[in-house]
Amino acid sequence: MKILIILLITLNLCWTKAEAQLYKTVKNPFRFHPHRDNKIYKVGRSFIYDYKVVCSELEGKVYVGDIRFDKMDWEIGTSVDSIDKRMIEQIRLDIVKRKLFKRVNFGQTQINYKLVIGKGGITIGTGLIETKKNIWLHPFRDESFFRILQIAPFPYIRLPLEIGNHWEDVALAGSYFGDEKWATWEGILNMKVSYEVVGKEKMSTPIGDQEVFKIQGVADSDIGISTLDIFFQEEIGIVKLIYNILDKYQINIVLIKNPLAENG
Repeated sequence: MKILIILLITLNLCWTKAEAQLYKTVKNPFRFHPHRDNKIYKVGRSFIYDYKVVCSELEGKVYVGDIRFDKMDWEIGTSVDSIDKRMIEQIRLDIVKRKLFKRVNFGQTQINYKLVIGKGGITIGTGLIETKKNIWLHPFRDESFFRILQIAPFPYIRLPLEIGNHWEDVALAGSYFGDEKWATWEGILNMKVSYEVVGKEKMSTPIGDQEVFKIQGVADSDIGISTLDIFFQEEIGIVKLIYNILDKYQINIVLIKNPLAENG
């Protein structure tokens, strides 16, 4: 009986943490060869992003400490008064090839995010889907501050892009992704997510001026509203993301190296 109770508790904890998304409208007809249609996020390419977090009067990077109870201590700022915390400097997205049963997410192209800390960092394995009809990515959620990205819209682009296009979906977040610093809940949080292509513009970026589509995403749930502005270039992919989460945190993420120049 004790073994059964422990097993049920373990399964419940795994479910609460693993229930990361739903997104029923995302399509991938090549589930056994998920990178077959990839034109932007090709195996072997790397995308390097800089970022900044703004919260109330604070602005800066994320500093992380040790993992405690499967979560990691963190602070935001330009420096911290702790020898135990290290700064996450950049985010690197690598598109990698994995055999069928070694992928983190079946039916998705394997991607590894690396949260760069000095010469090392934190590696997060997850997935993306790119087809002729849509591009959809898991964000770089970790055991520290970036868990918060679970309660915002995931990067999701419906193709072909035309100004005025609109689409909707449903997403889920287990209570593991909550934090007293932003919001907590019991069980599974249901979110209505919607996206709209609101414009096309020329913007200045660290990799030069780019013609980009701007897609606005909204996630609405019982804990509040979070938004995501996606700036998407049709050959390079996502060049900038701006998250506004529960009117508490803004996260600006920008591509700083052109993947086409390095990887072809």
